[in-house]
Amino acid sequence: MGDALGLLFRQWVFNTPAAKNPSLQGVVPKMLEQMRNLSSVFSKSLLGLIALSFILFYGYSTISDRGGAALVAKVNDQGIPAGKFAQGVENQTAMLEQFGQTNISPEMRQMLENQVLQRLIANTLFAQAAYALGLRVPDVELAREIRQNPAFQKDGRFNEGFYLNTFKPWYQQQNGSDFEFD
Repeated sequence: MGDALGLLFRQWVFNTPAAKNPSLQGVVPKMLEQMRNLSSVFSKSLLGLIALSFILFYGYSTISDRGGAALVAKVNDQGIPAGKFAQGVENQTAMLEQFGQTNISPEMRQMLENQVLQRLIANTLFAQAAYALGLRVPDVELAREIRQNPAFQKDGRFNEGFYLNTFKPWYQQQNGSDFEFD
C-alpha cells in the first residue's frame, strides 16, 4: 500500500507544471531524494501528512464540484447558483450594450455584478417569504403561463419536445433548480 501511494505521489509531483518548468528541473527530484535519505519517523510522518492534506483537499474539491452547481451566495440555506448569477450579469451587460455602453470598465463591471447579486438575493428572500406565507401558484396556472410563453412556441404552438428535452435540462444545469420552481 505504501509503495503504491508513493508511486502515485511521485507521478503526481513529476507531472505538475512546476516539475516541468526548466528553471526548476532537478529541484523536485533532489528534494524527494533528500527526504528519502532521512530515516527519522518525524520526516516520514511529515511527508505522510503533506501527502494526506493534498489528497483530502483535492479529493474534496473534486467531489464537491460534482455534487451540484457552484454557488455564489446562500440565503437561509438556499443557494444561488453561479449559472443564474452569470446569466444575470450577461443579461445586464447585453442591456447596457443595447443602450450604447460598449466599453465597460472593471469598476462598472463590479458594480453590475453587485447589482445582479443583490437582485438575486432579494428575489430569493421574496420567494422564501411567499413560501412561508403559503402563497403558491396553482399548477394549472403555471402550465398555462409556460405554454403561452413565446420562447417555448414553434409556429404559434407550444413545443413540448423543445421544452422538456432541451430547455428544461439546460436550465437545470445552469441554475441547479427546475424552471417551474423558480
